[in-house]
Amino acid sequence: MKNNFKEHDGFEPNDGHLERFEAKLEQRFPQKKTTKLSAVLKIAAIAVLALMSGLWIFDQITEGPAAARQLSLSDVSVEYAEVEMYFTNNINKKINELNTIDDIDIELTEIMEESELASLDSLYQELQQELALNPGDERIIDAMINIYQSKLHVISNVLEELKRIKNIKTQSHENYEI
Repeated sequence: MKNNFKEHDGFEPNDGHLERFEAKLEQRFPQKKTTKLSAVLKIAAIAVLALMSGLWIFDQITEGPAAARQLSLSDVSVEYAEVEMYFTNNINKKINELNTIDDIDIELTEIMEESELASLDSLYQELQQELALNPGDERIIDAMINIYQSKLHVISNVLEELKRIKNIKTQSHENYEI
């Protein structure tokens, strides 16, 4: 073959030679069919793990130190979550009722929102940070509930005062029409 190499160098094998050669190799040395699904699942699992790790790291970075974290009553227990839901629902109902009163004194409601409610909200946020540092501290939880009660009481008082003013205006207008 070495001596006649140049004579056979220009010839190409017959058509289908490679296919026949591969078929004979397959018969002699059969290969196990491997599923590529397992490789795809491995890649998907790695991608999900990397994504979850990235989200966890992002969450830890954005939360900051424990002092900056805030917990609400619903984070403490189910019972406190119900208490929190009760007060927030009632407060929201009262605020909606305030918004539905016609001819309300806008300055009065702005003063209420800026003074008492704003101070109660800032105090509540401070308590949330304290609760994050001391989870389960009953004094902090009681103070948070008291803030909800105070907020509801303030809004109820303002609502009653606005209704009383509206009734006075309505009665004075009726007197003039006669």
